[in-house]
Amino acid sequence: MTSEKTLQADASEFLSHLMDQYAYGNLLNLNNRAGYSAFWANLNEEGNLVGENKMFTSDLTVLEDIPQISISDEECHMIHSDAIFDVLGIYLKSTEVDQSGCIILHRECIERYAKSIYDDVISKDKRFAWTLKDCEDALFKIVLWHELGHWITHWMCDPTGNRWGESYWTNRTSNFANLSEGLAQLFTNYTLLRIENRQESAKYLFLFDYLLVGQSEPYHCHKIAMVEPNFSWNKLFEILPLIRRQASSPVMEDFLGYIRNT
Repeated sequence: MTSEKTLQADASEFLSHLMDQYAYGNLLNLNNRAGYSAFWANLNEEGNLVGENKMFTSDLTVLEDIPQISISDEECHMIHSDAIFDVLGIYLKSTEVDQSGCIILHRECIERYAKSIYDDVISKDKRFAWTLKDCEDALFKIVLWHELGHWITHWMCDPTGNRWGESYWTNRTSNFANLSEGLAQLFTNYTLLRIENRQESAKYLFLFDYLLVGQSEPYHCHKIAMVEPNFSWNKLFEILPLIRRQASSPVMEDFLGYIRNT
């Protein structure tokens, strides 16, 4: 069973990698972002990848400044939604002003949703070679990485030492969700691409794309950014401080404008 201790370790590993690689300018190049479709055809019926299985490696350090992560065991009342990431997990505002938020993952909803996906798709495709527990663990991680994407957007220090601060919660327009969810999805997508084992990366990307079926517009906005000719993962981090300093409440179009003009 997935535990809070396991999720804290996953968060620390991911954030350590992200900060380490950004500091050295080694974030994945968009040209290396081949997704599950590029690997899927090379998986045999036993789920083994033909050829090289390493995509990205790094020496990691441990971060202390990571958000509080907890698992709720409350009863799940809904697993069908056009905002499924909000059903499975949430990044919540702190009760204290200008502090890091916290992450809550909803165990029953994640496990029920994982079983639905497993029964409908994964158990019928031999290329996965996943058990139900494998599917649950993968879904826990994807939801965690999405919520960490919100935390990164809001709280992780940029190269100048600044955070977004309280205006992340207060200075919003009706279109802010397109930006906040778009950024969270970009960080999630990056994480899936840098999974070291290419076979597992392909499976996680498939699951991530499956989650997006029937979801509302904000959860697809990362795709718009990624097809921009000037997009790169390093540019994502370069733009975040600019978005944070913007006087008016920023929206996704502002982010796309920075991509095109910086």
